Amino acid sequence: MAIQVMPTDREGHAGMMGSFRVLKLRRGGTMGQTEGQLYNRVISHPQEVQILEMRYGMIRAQSLPPRESVALIEKILGEET
Repeated sequence: MAIQVMPTDREGHAGMMGSFRVLKLRRGGTMGQTEGQLYNRVISHPQEVQILEMRYGMIRAQSLPPRESVALIEKILGEET
């Protein structure tokens, strides 16, 4: 597992429309799930799942690499003490 941080100075990124999950199923399928304050939706249509997979990849590309993310988290934690 890797932790990646999306810097706050990135004004526009692929996760701006809200949270979502890409679920890899044991039998090889993939589903998506989105939620908001008033809704929760399971996504099984292949084209919609593909969009979520692409957004996930974009978010990972736009985020800091894992080592830089950990360094930023440690820096912030050090500033709070």
